[in-house]
Formats: sequence, C-alpha cells, structure tokens
Amino acid sequence: MAYATLTRMGLLAGAALALCGPALGADATAAQAGSLEQQVRDALGGLLGPSVKLSDRPVRITAAGDHYDVAILPGFKTAPAAGGVAQDVQITATARPGDKGTWLIDGVRIASPLRFTVDMPLPPKDGAARGSAGTVPVTYTVEQTNPDTRIVWDPTFASPSTWTSAAQGTTIRAEGGPMAQTTVIGATNSVSTLRPVGADRVDVLVDGSAQDYRLSTARAGGPLDVGVKRVRIGMAMNGVSRAGSVAILQAMTSVTVDLLQARPGAQPPKLAPEVVRSVLAALKDFASDFTLDETLEGFIVKTQGQTVAMDQLKIGLDAKSEAGLLRAGMTMGVQGIALPDMPLGDMAVLIPTRVALHPVVGGIGVAELMRVAQAGSENKDPAPADIKAMFSHGGITAGLESLALDVAGASLTGQAKFVATGPSAELISGTAQLSVENFDVLMQKVNAIPALTQQAMPVMVFIKGIGRSVGSKLVYDVVYKDGKVLINNVDMTAMAGASAPAPAPAPRSPVPAPGAAPGPGGAPKANRPPPSWAK
Repeated sequence: MAYATLTRMGLLAGAALALCGPALGADATAAQAGSLEQQVRDALGGLLGPSVKLSDRPVRITAAGDHYDVAILPGFKTAPAAGGVAQDVQITATARPGDKGTWLIDGVRIASPLRFTVDMPLPPKDGAARGSAGTVPVTYTVEQTNPDTRIVWDPTFASPSTWTSAAQGTTIRAEGGPMAQTTVIGATNSVSTLRPVGADRVDVLVDGSAQDYRLSTARAGGPLDVGVKRVRIGMAMNGVSRAGSVAILQAMTSVTVDLLQARPGAQPPKLAPEVVRSVLAALKDFASDFTLDETLEGFIVKTQGQTVAMDQLKIGLDAKSEAGLLRAGMTMGVQGIALPDMPLGDMAVLIPTRVALHPVVGGIGVAELMRVAQAGSENKDPAPADIKAMFSHGGITAGLESLALDVAGASLTGQAKFVATGPSAELISGTAQLSVENFDVLMQKVNAIPALTQQAMPVMVFIKGIGRSVGSKLVYDVVYKDGKVLINNVDMTAMAGASAPAPAPAPRSPVPAPGAAPGPGGAPKANRPPPSWAK
C-alpha cells in the first residue's frame, strides 16, 4: 500500500509536468528548467489542494541537452540499515517534449531495494474502539527487477495519453508488529490510457497482468499462503469528469493529511462536512459507466492445515448512470474448486465444478441517493421525502441477471428480478425462473451417499415433482407478491403454514389457483405467460 502511494505521487508529478506545455526549441537551458520546475510546483499545488504544504522544490528539473532530468521528492525518508543514514526517497525520470504539444517521459526509477517505515494501527481488542490499541512501526522493503515505465502525455487532451509499465519481478517484504509478510510477483505488465471524449471528459482504460503471485504471512494464528499463477485485470471508466477527479483527489489528500497528523493511537479524524459535500457533489456527475473485471487462474490458499484451490476465480463490478438513475452489479465466478484436505468422503462429488452469478440493483435516483448519503455523513436521519423519492422512478429493482451452477452432473441456470415500490415488505414483488438439466443424475449421486439418503431424497423428490418439464430440463417459474411465494402456481407459503402479510391496496391480476390441472410429471400447468425478461 505504501509503495503504491509512492507510485501515485510519481504519477501526480508526471501529470503536473504534463500540464506545463513544452517549451524546448533546441537544447534545454537552465533558465527553461527553472521556469518549468516552478510551473510544475504550481500545477501540483492546484491538483493536491490547500491541505498539502509543498516544499520549496518537491520536483527538481535539470536541463540535460535535448531533454530534462526530473527528480520527484514525495516527502518520505528511507529506513536506514544498521549504522546507515536515512535518505530522501526520490523518483527519477527523463522528460522531453514530443510532437504536437505532448510530453515523452521514460526512465522512471525508484531506488531498489527501497526501505521505508510506516506506522500501522494495531487491531483493537474485543469491544475496544478502533485506534485504541495504538500503532506499530512496519518496515517495508521493495525490490524490482528491470522496471520499465514510459508515459506519453498530451496536456491539451487533444489526443490519448498512455502510461505503460512493466517489470520482470517484484518483491515486497513487511516486517514489524504481530506478523511478517512477503509478496513475490513475477512478470508484470500494464497499459493505462486517458482518451478524451469532449469538453472536460475522458475515458480511463486499464489493462494489466501479472504472473506467479505469492503471498506468505507469518502470524500468531498460523501461516497463511496465497498463490496465483496468472492475474488479468481490465478496467474501463467512461465519461470521467476531469474537474470532478480533481475535487475527489483534493478530498482524498485532505483526509490523508489528517490521518498522518493524527496522534498515534488516537481515533481516526472525522471527515469534515465540506470534504463530504465536495466528494458527493463530484460523484453526482463523475462518470457515465464503469466496469472492472479481474480473473485469477491457478488460485490457491493454504492456512491452518487446510487448502482451497480453484482453476479460475472471476470478480467483476459494473455501474452505469443514465437519465439520473444508477444501475450497479457484481460478477462472481468460480471453476474447478478443490478441497483436498477436507475429509468429505463420498460427499466430495457434491463440490460444484462451476459457479457464476451476476447480482444487480437499479432504478436508484442519483440525486436522491446523494441527499440520503449527505444526511448519513452528518449523522442525521434522511428526510422521509428523500426516502420516498428514491422509489419514485418505477421502483428500485434487485435480482440476478444470470445464475449458473454445475454440480454432480446437473446444471442449474436462472434469472430473477424483484421490484420495491416503497420501503416495506408488502411493496415488494418479483419473478424468477430457474432451469435444471440432468436433475435425475444429481438425484442418483445423492442417493448413493448413505449420509444423505434419508434426509435429502424426500426433498429432491418433492422438488422434481413441482418442476415443469421442458425437453430435458425442469423449469421453475417463481412469483412473489403480497407476501406469497408461488412456484409453478403452487402456493409454497400455504404449504409451509405461513401467513402472508396484508396485501397492499393496489390492483393486481388474478393468480391461478393451486388446484390447476396437473401437467406432465404431476406438476401443475403454467397457465400464465413467462416473465417479460424471459421472452
């Protein structure tokens, strides 16, 4: 984390340098270097905001023939070895003007190995307030093999800017406090792009990969080892407001300064109301949509004598703001799960071979959400009118855009969508559809496990009985309304002996009675059209 902070400081300085247009006709002169250095300092101050007190020369620029030598001093000191002396951390680079007003920055370097110390908070004891356990100094040592960073920056935003970075190996060691941790990463590569899309807007694109990631942690509760053979990360944030980005950066910088200035062991400082207002105002129109996809191949975790392994793990986030409404979702997927150290016996066959789901939520008014968030940040109850307004755009929707599960030769797929038109249970309704292929194969494998035969088989026979046969699949149409759950027109609420809440005073279409004529396999006929999303 601390090493990433240093890297971001270098990026900020590079961005500030890019804000200062090229002014090099022939070889650079000392006067040009001094003028450029002052411009960079002024630009950094504008980016970081008034909470940061810059030194006289946070960036030092020297004329060197057809280019400038740049040294960035982020304000950190190295942690000296025994008998050594602490030195200022420096990020060095070479910068030269390119075509059409661009800057070409390369040769970016940080001393390797780099050692620095950060005071980290200790975990509080049970029931104690956060920060009450004090802090402990943690020393980080960072080594990189053959790092290579190249930046092409257009300060006018007339053309795309790119940041390309690679290294053949990285090792990060953290020592101090209740645990020691070592992270080793093989080859890494990343490309980040800022693509202008109109006045004050850019698309931010990131594509990165890493090989042979290993994390080893020594701790009181036993060692923890994590390994990943290959990692791929892709991110796209479209229509990002440049002005909004600066506002959020300044707010984050202000919070960081407050944290650094807090007394060791003290409670974390509260966010200033003006900082919260600034962030919420910027977030209201920050970007049009966002996607993040991360894929881990050959993932393995070992701790306390247990191993969890996966051939592939996928995690993703997505969000979109359109016409003042927010929609957000998460993607999760796992393939090839193995639990070799668990004594599962015959039940090992029931470990899923694939799990994938995409939960989503939508229909949330951004303006109303910001007002509710503002009230929460001030420890106030949100206004009832704002709560009601959040449901005024056709209701807030939530559900599963997709679901897939492969287990013991059977495959389950499905979708679900629920709508809340108000903040009470009787105002929630929804539909879902689930399909199961090879359910008989699953039943046979469960029946072959003596520990499950008596308890599980009656339930599985019932599930099969209420299914609607469609080719080789069993289909289950689920409806939830007025506190009742119907599966293929069978009232599950009545069967469970539960009483439904009083229905909301709103007209509704009649629901076929549970006694409808049975269809194939004894299941009631579905005499209603499928949900709109299933058409």
